[in-house]
Amino acid sequence: MFTATDNAGALILTPTEVAAIFYLALTQRLSRRSQFAGSRRFPVSSARSLFRALPATQRTAKIAAVESAFEAVGIA
Repeated sequence: MFTATDNAGALILTPTEVAAIFYLALTQRLSRRSQFAGSRRFPVSSARSLFRALPATQRTAKIAAVESAFEAVGIA
């Protein structure tokens, strides 16, 4: 996820953005009762919240990068 780039090689997610996504997921969304499925669902939902003010194309690319990272390691 740290090296998510678009077709032109531009960085889609910065390390700071990745940290913010996981900080929000871990502190605001995941709980002791969370299931394994939440390990993907909550970071994706955090990304949607964090990037909601971006233009649609940028927002879609950033959320797709988060989803792709989970798919790459087999968390569907």
